[in-house]
Amino acid sequence: MNHYIKYLGKEDILQHQVYNYFLYTYRNKALFFHVPNEGRRTPFERFKAKYLGMIPGIPDIIMVKDQDVLFLELKVKPNKPTKSQEEFLNKARSYHFGSHVAYTFDEAKKIIDEFMERK
Repeated sequence: MNHYIKYLGKEDILQHQVYNYFLYTYRNKALFFHVPNEGRRTPFERFKAKYLGMIPGIPDIIMVKDQDVLFLELKVKPNKPTKSQEEFLNKARSYHFGSHVAYTFDEAKKIIDEFMERK
């Protein structure tokens, strides 16, 4: 196993589980991606990210299927979405996109399965 695994947090591990579920179940049926919005950056990296259009609050997972979009933020309790994450999720809902927070693998799986079954 990779020696960097010890540096991963609980939410990283949850996201990896969700990603593996997607690959196993829906690989060729939708797009699934992570926007690397988290982490520490140098002042230049912060400037460049904002300059190129990065905004705070982008959820961990974005899925696209048949002109529909799912935004999924993953948290492990007691963590909660930040104010900017809540604002982004609410704005996505206003456009009628799926927009959720999941705290466990089972919650994330259910949200993804329901999204994939939507017409």
